[in-house]
Amino acid sequence: MSIEQTIKILGGELPNYDKETNIFYGVISQRDINPEVLNDIYINSRDLNHEEGVKEIQNTIDVFAEEKDLKGLFEYACDMFYYGKYKELYQDSKKYDWYKNDVKQIKNILRQFKDEDYDLIKETLEEEFNNSYQSDNPNILYEEEGYIITNCLDTDLEIIKSPYYCFAPRCSPCVPCAGNISDISETMEYEKKTYCLDPSFYSDEDKPKYKIFEVETDKEID
Repeated sequence: MSIEQTIKILGGELPNYDKETNIFYGVISQRDINPEVLNDIYINSRDLNHEEGVKEIQNTIDVFAEEKDLKGLFEYACDMFYYGKYKELYQDSKKYDWYKNDVKQIKNILRQFKDEDYDLIKETLEEEFNNSYQSDNPNILYEEEGYIITNCLDTDLEIIKSPYYCFAPRCSPCVPCAGNISDISETMEYEKKTYCLDPSFYSDEDKPKYKIFEVETDKEID
C-alpha cells in the first residue's frame, strides 16, 4: 500500500499535493538546472529568512513600545549593533570609530523612543540588520511566470506550482508524496502527476526527454 493510500484511509490530507489541480509537487536537484537559470531563480526570489528577521524586528519594537520598555530596547539595540564587540579593541582606531558610530546610533534610538518615533527606530534597526545579514542557506520563494518554487533539503528545489506537469516516480520519505523529477527514467512509465519545469530551465544538452504537458490544456508541449 502506498503512502498516499495510507494517508487517505486514515483521513488525512496529502502533503506536497495541490488538491485544486490534483497534481503533486515536484522535487528536482539543483544540479539538473542550467546554472545561469538557477542563479536567476535565487536572485529573483524572496528570502524568507530575511523577511522573518525584519518581521521579528518590527514585532519586537511594537512590544517595547506597548510596554514602554526603554531598558529592553536599549539591550536589544546593543545586541543589534554588537556594542560589546569593541570593548577590548580601543587601541584599533578604525574599530573605535565604528564603536563611536554605534554608540551614536543607540543614543538616537533611545531619543526616538522617548519621542515615540517607533517607525524611525524600525527603519534604523532594519538597515543595520540588512547591512550585516548573511545567509549561506536562504529559504527562498520564487514566484514568476506561473511558477512557485522553494528550496528543498540541501541541494534540491521543490516546485509547488507550475504551468506544466509530467509523470514521475515517488520521492523519498524526506518529501512525502512528491514526485522526483531527477529520477525519471525514459524506460519506465509512471502514474504520479507531478509539477515540473519547462525546457527553458535546462542547458541544451540536458533538455528533458520525458513528456511535459500543459496544466491548463493537458496537451503535450513540443
